[in-house]
Amino acid sequence: MPLALLGAAAFAQSSVPTTALPATAVALSAASSPTSAPGVVQAFGDASYLGSPGSSTAKPVVGMAPTPSGHGYWLVAADGGIFSYGDATFYGSTGGQHLNQPIVGMAPTASGHGYWLVAADGGIFSYGDATFYGSTGGEKLSAPIVGMAASPTGNGYWLAAADGGVFSYGDAGFHGSASPEAGGTQVTAVAPTPSGGGYWLATAPTPPPPPTAVQAASGPSGTDLGAFGVTCYDNSGTTASGAYTSGQTVAVDPSVIPLGTHIWIAGVGERIAQDTGGAIKGHRLDIWEPTYQDCVNWGYQNRDVWRQG
Repeated sequence: MPLALLGAAAFAQSSVPTTALPATAVALSAASSPTSAPGVVQAFGDASYLGSPGSSTAKPVVGMAPTPSGHGYWLVAADGGIFSYGDATFYGSTGGQHLNQPIVGMAPTASGHGYWLVAADGGIFSYGDATFYGSTGGEKLSAPIVGMAASPTGNGYWLAAADGGVFSYGDAGFHGSASPEAGGTQVTAVAPTPSGGGYWLATAPTPPPPPTAVQAASGPSGTDLGAFGVTCYDNSGTTASGAYTSGQTVAVDPSVIPLGTHIWIAGVGERIAQDTGGAIKGHRLDIWEPTYQDCVNWGYQNRDVWRQG
């Protein structure tokens, strides 16, 4: 699945669970597996093709979960839109909501009558008979969440972060965490053993920084604020300062950098502190970029920051 290593900017979205159904539910089907459309599902072995959204999804598909029978599956897009096929029932989505961070994965309940969605800040959204057991949505993370897995009983789940951190909730036991190997690798997924007594963490190379991220040769001026962890978000709308999101926008902790402050981010350039976010605490920043892929490419980076003027 595509990585979603994005930031934690504002907008009025809570990381608490919700069971409210949106106005529309998406349930598409197709007679045969397409071969060239985006958002495609391909089936192998005894897996049946039951449908896929193709180009009808506005955001990339970032997760998939099967029903217990194996005769259906759900797909989730980065905006939390749910696509249900076969005997998979639609129980709700975040597709019509503003999210602090994009959705990065999902997991079904043991009964198949519900599912959880997880965002990059570890915010959990529960639907159907999925019970909320906890989240990292209000915590300061050193790296974004990249995936989740449910315990065999369905009474708990694990969240995995890009830096190898594992967060356990409900009856999901903590069995250890991993530090990605040197040389630019990061954790990308988590999967449990059938007993729930262990799990695997998968790693992949860290995406390189965007090629346009070049620091001015003359260097910035102003007060050196030190190193910040910098993530990215692409939600469009009115920011905490009242300005509309743009290429100047950066989300900050106002107790560290007041709103309206002009700052210089190494490798990015000048930005204006216009937004806030629940996970943006202390030395954390969330730059705004226009597309989801821009944020995927950015991931999580440490950059020096200066206050201008």
